[in-house]
Amino acid sequence: AESTIVAAVDAAERVVGPWANGEQKPLVWFEPVSVAKSIRATEVLAKLDFTSPNAGECRAMANAVRARSGVAPLPMDSSVFEFRNIDDAVSTMCDDVETLLRAGVRR
Repeated sequence: AESTIVAAVDAAERVVGPWANGEQKPLVWFEPVSVAKSIRATEVLAKLDFTSPNAGECRAMANAVRARSGVAPLPMDSSVFEFRNIDDAVSTMCDDVETLLRAGVRR
């Protein structure tokens, strides 16, 4: 059965149509709102132009991509996401962001 997220992305593409932007496809922004929804979104990463997950959602999405590739997941312990400053956040989340970009998310 097709997931709700896949169906929503497909519906957005049909409704908005080819006039949305110069790429001749609608821009799709995904706001996960939960770890569970962020994991389901990994089915359609290549269709997402933007996503704005929090650190836990981002890690869960990246871990789902890693799992499909046979790569070990990174820790989900909440203490991992207690950043002291922006540099700490960037260094902690860099691998996750790179994983999602390589998997197809555009921004």
